[in-house]
Amino acid sequence: MCLVEGTRLRQTRSSPCGGDRDQPTDSRSSARPRSHPAPTEPEEQHLKIGILGTGQVARLLAAAWANASHEITLGSRDPGPTRLDVPVKALADTIGWVDVVVNATPGAATLATLFTIDSGRFAGKTVIDVANAYTPELALAHPNSSFRTL
Repeated sequence: MCLVEGTRLRQTRSSPCGGDRDQPTDSRSSARPRSHPAPTEPEEQHLKIGILGTGQVARLLAAAWANASHEITLGSRDPGPTRLDVPVKALADTIGWVDVVVNATPGAATLATLFTIDSGRFAGKTVIDVANAYTPELALAHPNSSFRTL
């Protein structure tokens, strides 16, 4: 299970409760029953995160996660020379090497942008979508559809 804590993504391991559930416990005791192991601190995991888009939202997420020691690459339709603090690659190249893909493309252009990428590139990836499908006039870009399969 992954927890989002501030700007840190943390990987946790869950373990089933062990011990004898029928064992009586003293309610006056502050000790935990053996059937509930003491909580452990989640393991911190440094992830490779590819953010599709180079706009303000993408740059904000990139800076926060890079500051938390995650490896970040931005994906762009035009990955030419930029003055950003993280590498910028082509969209498909960004997805190829990461653990997590974040879609931060402009919402009205998201479907058209994602359809340019081979869907097989997303296999086995965790995808987070932060795009909002609004037009510049703040109307819904896709008013008759709340879900569409890529």
